[in-house]
Amino acid sequence: YAPWIYIGITSVISVIVMYLIGKKLENEKLGLLLALLMALSPAELGPITGLSNPNLVPITASLSLLLFILLIKNKLSMPLIFIWGILIGIGINNHLQMIGLLFLPVVLFTYKKFPRICILVFGIGLLFTFIPLLYFNLTHDWHTVRGIIYFQEVGKYAVHAPNRWLFYLRDFWPNFWAYVIGVPIVLGYITFVYSGIVVLYMAFKKRFKPIYLLLFVAFFLNVIFLRYFSGPRENYYFIYLHPFLILFFGWALFQSFRNKLLFFPGAIILTAFLLFVLKEDVGRLRSEDKYLGYREQTENIITYFPNKTFQIYYCGKDDRIRSQSIAFLLYNEHLLDSKG
Repeated sequence: YAPWIYIGITSVISVIVMYLIGKKLENEKLGLLLALLMALSPAELGPITGLSNPNLVPITASLSLLLFILLIKNKLSMPLIFIWGILIGIGINNHLQMIGLLFLPVVLFTYKKFPRICILVFGIGLLFTFIPLLYFNLTHDWHTVRGIIYFQEVGKYAVHAPNRWLFYLRDFWPNFWAYVIGVPIVLGYITFVYSGIVVLYMAFKKRFKPIYLLLFVAFFLNVIFLRYFSGPRENYYFIYLHPFLILFFGWALFQSFRNKLLFFPGAIILTAFLLFVLKEDVGRLRSEDKYLGYREQTENIITYFPNKTFQIYYCGKDDRIRSQSIAFLLYNEHLLDSKG
């Protein structure tokens, strides 16, 4: 059960990191609000039981965002820049689409005066994390590189996403926003538009800190980057952007509760969000009947064949998940054996 345990631990840490992001940007109230949104997001809670490699991205993405904020607000620190390169590198190794977070150091090094050695230190930290992948490719006929080339030249035609700006802005982003926040698409559009209105209102009132503009630039560069990305736009593939959207939504709610004009609509938005997201989260926490059935089948096998070990086979793709689940449960009982 170790994979579920350490992914659970990193998920909790990512909630704490979002609290620190809010605290560094404003105060503890924003920090608690961001932590609440991160903890309740079905997009964070749901897929994590699947043990897919992007499940570790939220911790590296949120930490990378926190270090960006620290480096903007404080003096540039060589050790911190080196660690930052390692964090983003680990995230990219977990899932290559986290390469979009490289816009963060681009924005930082463009905005802030720094010795050029900072880029070198960041690059060393980044490249250090790719040593295992480089070794693998050197000893396996450049398997990963050949896969990327194939995907770009041949595979993209099988999964190509329509790239018209209208579809991209009208369909993808509101749907992705609703997925991350954890609300139905209609409420997704409402919260998306409302958050944008709050941002424009605060900009009009000149209550916008420069750091928010830098965060927006880094996010906007990702929006442009994904527009020209030719592969599939599955919501699950863009976990690295979750901290940005949660920060955007949380900041809009935070500003609403500090403003008499916006307080009432902000309270309605937050109440509607909590009603939908809690219902969704409770549903996701329930055990699925089919997995309870796999456990019962495993217990029956052990009962019918006492003191025996087993080797598991499956017939056809439809039976693969059941066979893997039973094999896993038998393995935990030390009853899985190639000679069983």
